[in-house]
Amino acid sequence: MKIVSYNINTCTQKKLDELFKMNADVFVVPEIAREDKIKLPDGFEMKWAGDEKLPSKGLGVIWKKGRGVVPGWFDKTFHYAIPVFVDGILILGIWPTKLDKKETYTHIAKDILDHYSKQIKRSKTIVTGDFNLYYKEEKKNKDADLQPINELLKSSGLTSVYHNDKKIEVGQETEATYYHQFKKEQPFFLDYAYSNIPVKDYKLLDWDKDMSDHVGQVFEIDESNALEIIQLDSPDLLDEFYKDWSLTFVGVIQTEVPLYLDFLREYTKVNDRVYIFKGKMMNEKYHLTGDNRYSDDLTFMVVKLEDIEDVGKVALSRFEIGGRWFNDIVDKNARQEEEKL
Repeated sequence: MKIVSYNINTCTQKKLDELFKMNADVFVVPEIAREDKIKLPDGFEMKWAGDEKLPSKGLGVIWKKGRGVVPGWFDKTFHYAIPVFVDGILILGIWPTKLDKKETYTHIAKDILDHYSKQIKRSKTIVTGDFNLYYKEEKKNKDADLQPINELLKSSGLTSVYHNDKKIEVGQETEATYYHQFKKEQPFFLDYAYSNIPVKDYKLLDWDKDMSDHVGQVFEIDESNALEIIQLDSPDLLDEFYKDWSLTFVGVIQTEVPLYLDFLREYTKVNDRVYIFKGKMMNEKYHLTGDNRYSDDLTFMVVKLEDIEDVGKVALSRFEIGGRWFNDIVDKNARQEEEKL
């Protein structure tokens, strides 16, 4: 998965067209205009957050259709923070921006990260964007101090990809991601990517004055970190699901699979692996007829118990999202078929 994080300064369609030429799977774009003000490439969708009174300047997260979903716990009151699960990985785009002059950028960022701390800790997570924060030992700025945010993210298991790659501490940067008032002699490091999973090929783009006063970040997540969705093409594993009492969800929308796992992770650890098959397979395997048949294209999602650390902790909570044991589903269908005889 290729991710581009780029504050594009004043949003224009020309800039966006250049941005999309980078062929990323996910774009985190501070200072982008609202969806109805821009045109996305075919095959992409976007979530925008910001002040509705200023639709030309907000935060956008853009991803390839069919690969991402915004969780129900997304909180619009945080105007410039957007969580999206893409391939099962939580991408939290942030752009701490002052709506009240009394607030500090550090305080705004802390509020965002505190609010989403549980979700960040329980997921494979990338937090990226224009943080509006920096740290310089010789020129400290309490209004935009990165140090407390760096420590907060470290306590949640996330570290700065740039600083890891360079093997340096915060404040020791020799490069810049922002040039104040477009002046080369006023460099700052404001844009970051923090992660709790391996990131490869991280780089800062060359500064393009025509594009922004910021420098874009580009990096990749290896597919081995993505959620493994195993599509069954034969019914062989169904017998194993039955014996295992596998946790099953019926009528799932495949892009929403990460939301089911995220719910379960509120209670216990769950591996990044699920099994998917269609109603047609159930009908043929268990000889279901009439009203007892499932729609052929209905999607079943199964989590094997071996992939759930403490099954007892989800035994009751599973009902909130329609979770049932696979053997219960099969046995109920069998009884209903017998009643027809």
